[in-house]
Amino acid sequence: PDPRKVVLVGAGTIGSHVADFLVREGRFSWTIIDDDRLLPHNLARHVARNERVTHLKAHVLADHLNATRADPPFARGIAANLLAGGKDGASMEQALGGADLIIDGTASIVAARHLSDYGASARRSSVFFNPTGEAAVLLVEPTGRALTLRDLEAQYFGLVLRTEHLADHLGKQAET
Repeated sequence: PDPRKVVLVGAGTIGSHVADFLVREGRFSWTIIDDDRLLPHNLARHVARNERVTHLKAHVLADHLNATRADPPFARGIAANLLAGGKDGASMEQALGGADLIIDGTASIVAARHLSDYGASARRSSVFFNPTGEAAVLLVEPTGRALTLRDLEAQYFGLVLRTEHLADHLGKQAET
């Protein structure tokens, strides 16, 4: 097993699948941060099952990851809002501060900016679908963080603007 510490912010569709895939490869010790609850409409896209509807996504995903491998529990959930903190804010700050890698799976620009600017040394990555849901995008900072998620996002948008076959990547062009 890979003992590095990862914090996943956002335990929804993309975050749950990315974590599931990496755990099946034996990767990481996990802390999952999300304050949302699993709702019936989430089941078509999430790794969770229907008996967990109304439970907190962070705990649902942590339980799922712990049940996937035979190791002792290596994943924990923190039901907290990244930007508001709340009663678990100290646990969240401790996890982010001690992480080797922080994965943004929130699909929130505000959360992405916050994580990019967060004062921890951990390398960051961001994974999201484009607005039409036709493509997944993965941004990963280099070791040492010479480029931040903000820098990579700017490069991504520049590539979309300069590349003809990506003209509809951020949304279908209006018909004329």
